[in-house]
Amino acid sequence: MNKKKYFVYKWIIPLIGRLYLNRSEMIRVIYYHDVVLGDGGTYDKISFENFKKQMNWLLSNGYETLKFGHLEKYDTANNKVLITFDDGWRSNYEIIFDFMKENGIYYNIFLSPGLQQKEPKHYLTWQMIDELSSSGWVGFGAHTYDHIDARSINSSDWNKQIEKANLEIYNHTGQVPKDFCFPYGLYNHSILNKLAKYSSYSRLYTSEYLTSQTINDIEIYGRIRISDKDTLKIFKNKIEGNYDIMGKLKRGKHNGYKI
Repeated sequence: MNKKKYFVYKWIIPLIGRLYLNRSEMIRVIYYHDVVLGDGGTYDKISFENFKKQMNWLLSNGYETLKFGHLEKYDTANNKVLITFDDGWRSNYEIIFDFMKENGIYYNIFLSPGLQQKEPKHYLTWQMIDELSSSGWVGFGAHTYDHIDARSINSSDWNKQIEKANLEIYNHTGQVPKDFCFPYGLYNHSILNKLAKYSSYSRLYTSEYLTSQTINDIEIYGRIRISDKDTLKIFKNKIEGNYDIMGKLKRGKHNGYKI
């Protein structure tokens, strides 16, 4: 991003967001992937130092963090944040778990069990997942079995990508997954309807700036990606909803399905 675009992103977009968006009280949903020691800077990596600064900002400004199960209590609430991680990277246990627990911060992980089994060097082992779940500080949701584009799921692989994923998560966490996140943020009308009608999920999560809404009796949550390059000012504006205008501009165009 060049300097001009960065200036617009850092200053102009949140200014417009503050002036023109009427934000109702809502739970903010943010997401990360991997947390690393040293430099972050890529799409799916954030440095532990930057991550700690963001978490400390939430605590210092009176935000309450939630697990998935808490959403059944708080439909809409001010100063509530749902922290989510995609894929189940080992760092979600090895690097951040002690810090989050010591500071009383709940967080949530969307698991693709196939990744855990195929690449244990990079992703959480079931033993780690058992410990995270038993601690009471971490909630778990589903992310398909093999981390595939959910739009491709048909009747022939539904049992594996949805049912088998749910069963393995339940067997190792004792939690029936009620929350599902679309890998790569990709979805369409067909998969939304299938998940609403035939799955056990209560909530679906996208990867775009959308406010919470109900479609076909299932709750849809938009999430806000947090980057290693986000300054605390940008992070603050994202948490306060001043970048939600980006979702408003894109609404109706994403993946060919109007939300």
